[in-house]
Amino acid sequence: MTLPAFIRRAFSFTAFQQAQGDDSFPGTELDVELDTTNNALDALLDAFKTVLRADGKLANGIVTRNSLAADLILGIGAARPWNPTQPYLADETVTRGYAIYRALASSLGVDPAAGGASWELAADLSQAVVIADGGVGTAALQDGSVTNAKLAAGIDGAKLQDGSVPASKIGAGLGTVPIGARMAYAGFRAPPGWLFEAGQPISRTDYADLFAALTETLQVDIGAGQKTLLNASKSIAGLGLRSAVVEGVGIPAGARLVSDQNGQLSINAAATASAVQATIRIFPYGNGDGATTFNVPDSRGRADFGRDDMLTSYWGTGAGRLVATVDGGSLQAGAFDAGAGKEQTLLKITNLPNNLPAGKVTVNFPKHNLATYGALATASVTTASGALPVQNVWTGTVNGESNPQQASADFQVDGTNANPTGSQPFSIIPPAHVTNKIIFAGV
Repeated sequence: MTLPAFIRRAFSFTAFQQAQGDDSFPGTELDVELDTTNNALDALLDAFKTVLRADGKLANGIVTRNSLAADLILGIGAARPWNPTQPYLADETVTRGYAIYRALASSLGVDPAAGGASWELAADLSQAVVIADGGVGTAALQDGSVTNAKLAAGIDGAKLQDGSVPASKIGAGLGTVPIGARMAYAGFRAPPGWLFEAGQPISRTDYADLFAALTETLQVDIGAGQKTLLNASKSIAGLGLRSAVVEGVGIPAGARLVSDQNGQLSINAAATASAVQATIRIFPYGNGDGATTFNVPDSRGRADFGRDDMLTSYWGTGAGRLVATVDGGSLQAGAFDAGAGKEQTLLKITNLPNNLPAGKVTVNFPKHNLATYGALATASVTTASGALPVQNVWTGTVNGESNPQQASADFQVDGTNANPTGSQPFSIIPPAHVTNKIIFAGV
């Protein structure tokens, strides 16, 4: 639509009145009214020129945010993941989870997902994306949406850039490695998407998928001064979470799970506050700094055993193969990530059988000749002072033969009870080799 032309009165009703010679016709007043109308229309057209272009469309730059209705949302620019350490200005956009947020005001460290006056929700992308068979053509893919049926024939590196489809985008059945999978690795540096298993703390935000895989959440009722958490929203019995660190409202730092039966949990420290159906999180491998990090498993110098009480929901009980307390700890059922055993050990008296060999050493002496003295007599010894008598001197010999005899005696090592080179440990490690252990984080 183009703007209409200005209107100009073409006929003078005042002149018409004068030509008639009849002052009863209001020609002058009619001209004034029409001129006033023309002026108003002129002003209206001038106003339109400020909002319309010559082609009748809205002028550039006149529609501002304040011009829109409250339920209208402007288009969004390129959004990047929200960073709590980065300052943001009004109208900047960020992603948080599966949502896009627009800044309403400048902010720093204000979480968009928490609501408030600093951010507004611009788009919610949490719903699954439906892709027609063979229709994968962009990198904007919903997690798990790429399945065999979605791939067009002949798809190759010319269509998808190397590394552009992360593991989280791949659907089930394509042979991908699940988040949290562990394996031995002969390389020296962890490959992309993997981490060494050295018990180190890592970011809960940067490794959100691994964080979800290695921890467990549920809702419970918490009572101040109580060690029992009631009305659990789900059962975690048989998951092997005993001894794991627990976080939640009123839960003391470092508190650990003691038992998890019949809809209630017990921890080893009394809660400091009460809450109804509060969310707690359980960390079998450690909760890092208790706020922003968590720990990966620590496989340094340790071998793996299958958890004895896996799938007790099916079997009813544990396998009963790892039930004893051993040197260095316990591998009993219910203690996920438990550690025990050591490289060497000492043989103790308690390790020996109840019935030990006993007895004595018997020595048989053979027949042998003996020389015996004949009799006692008095002899004389010459000295410088003269002869001196010596009494009770054995004189003469008689040869004889002894009878066979037996004798018993206790014996010791080097004449003592001590073993100066003893108490040496011996190795109990089977033939083995050393390698790295890694865990799949997906990023």
